[in-house]
Amino acid sequence: MLKTRIVLPTIVTAIVLGFASVPVTAQGDLIGAVDNIPPESPSNIAVVTDLGVNPTITVSWDLSPSDGLGFTSTDGGTGGVVPRNDVQSYIIKRQQFGETDAIEIARVAPGLTTYTDETVEQGLVYEYLVLATDGTGSSPPITSLPVSIGEPPSIYISETVPFDFGVVEQSASPSQPLLVSHAGPGSLSVGFFQLDAAGFVVSLSSDLSDPIDPTDRFDIAANGEQTFFVGFDATTAGNFEGSYEGTLFIITNDPNSQQLEVELKAVIEQGVPAPSVEVQAVLAFGAVSVGGSSPKALKISNTGGEPLSATLAVSGDPVFVLGATSVQIQPGDFADVEITFAADDNVFYNGILTITSDDPINPSVQVELKGLGKLQGEGVKPVTRKIVKARVTFPISLDFTDLAAVEQCAVDAATNIQASLASGFLVVNVTCTEGSTIVDFEVAADADAEEEPNITVEESLTELIADIEDPAVEVFPDLVDDLGAVDSVVDETEVVSLQPTDANGADIVGWFSRTGTRVDFDDFFVLADGFGRNVDSEELDVLDIAGPNQGPPDGVINFDDFFRFADDFGKTVANAAEIQSILGT
Repeated sequence: MLKTRIVLPTIVTAIVLGFASVPVTAQGDLIGAVDNIPPESPSNIAVVTDLGVNPTITVSWDLSPSDGLGFTSTDGGTGGVVPRNDVQSYIIKRQQFGETDAIEIARVAPGLTTYTDETVEQGLVYEYLVLATDGTGSSPPITSLPVSIGEPPSIYISETVPFDFGVVEQSASPSQPLLVSHAGPGSLSVGFFQLDAAGFVVSLSSDLSDPIDPTDRFDIAANGEQTFFVGFDATTAGNFEGSYEGTLFIITNDPNSQQLEVELKAVIEQGVPAPSVEVQAVLAFGAVSVGGSSPKALKISNTGGEPLSATLAVSGDPVFVLGATSVQIQPGDFADVEITFAADDNVFYNGILTITSDDPINPSVQVELKGLGKLQGEGVKPVTRKIVKARVTFPISLDFTDLAAVEQCAVDAATNIQASLASGFLVVNVTCTEGSTIVDFEVAADADAEEEPNITVEESLTELIADIEDPAVEVFPDLVDDLGAVDSVVDETEVVSLQPTDANGADIVGWFSRTGTRVDFDDFFVLADGFGRNVDSEELDVLDIAGPNQGPPDGVINFDDFFRFADDFGKTVANAAEIQSILGT
């Protein structure tokens, strides 16, 4: 859920007026208010079904009486901004008939009265709920009558599966028929993908000359059937000796059999000895000093009977550097590939090394890369928080003597930014000076959201800035009468970092819980939970505050950390309130 907060200037949001270039506060009275009045409900919900090849349900409703309302100013602009319930969006929820939980499937903009659900399944009965929200509160929902979209399609596959082709001669390509029948009404949609190992093919012809692409879809009419062919092409497998196993996934619109798995097996005995990759699953570098680097050798073996050609590529955090991007390994031999981890921050790093080779059984193998950057010292652990924020500047032609107009401009800016963000909620500060309007805003995660957003706040801000800079995207439709084009938009994201200290300014490293104002038993129990473990997460890294002889942290939670913690036990954290403030606790 997105939220816009417009509150007392002494708390979060300030609306400041200025003449010439000197901003001044208009008055000491309330000029912001929290919108705690939910909008009124929409009405007259209706549903219409379309039972085509891809069935849909269209939901319609009448607008909420609150749609189009906003903020007004009392006393001719001399008093406070009074919130009136408006509509930021309509929330559409769906639940299967007879169930109690409804899930949100969409949000549509104010002024719209229809939504088409394209994710329904034949054979099920649904109820739809529509409610209006202004970003801080929602109306009571209206609920549709139950709607059915008919009987579902029904798939049946022949009893010849699983497919085991047994021993396959060199260059041979045996196949077996796969009969797919449709016993239900409507149209059955069928697709095939992911055969896993080299050599397996699904085709429209028995000689495998008409292979089916993973994007191909086939529609089978009611009470109809179609024959496909599944085979093993030894030539495609390189005629390499070995046992081959794969899985054919059959994807359908039968709600009871949306994905069927068919096992595939074949053996080449009198073929070419196959190359074979063998490598460890994880390469861990441990703790490396920030600014330093650590090389490690990764052993890649060829346990097959033919030379192995492989290419290597690293993805993920760009702190893992390959010494070689390709290798040639003789049968029974191995190659050591050097990978260097260079830490540039006090964080955990993760990467993936992908080895692509002519191993027919495992043509692509991945190795996890892990490393930890460590700041050296006496275990100092600053508390940090990234504040994702930006500033937008507009030219302006407002009458600065019209307090209501300036206030409405601020409210509209907040509303438009909020509606344009992909996720998170906003703390919006708007400053108006003669000649320009500056909109400062911060993006933060919504702690009250029922579901995790599918995008980070950083990505959300990046998308918004791209929209603001794109003249084809109207991010601020409510401001077109007051503002010209955007003068500038700047990402001003910053990282705030504070080190817990005592009254004398000495570092405190044992305040793990970040609660209260003293190092106490809450912190002891946090340390006890991690005692004896190697550091493999940010949570455990906080506890790694000392090494042997009270030296630098060593990546293990043990008695070295306990004795350092004991030095801090009972101390008061002088800046606890400031730290808790930046953490939002």
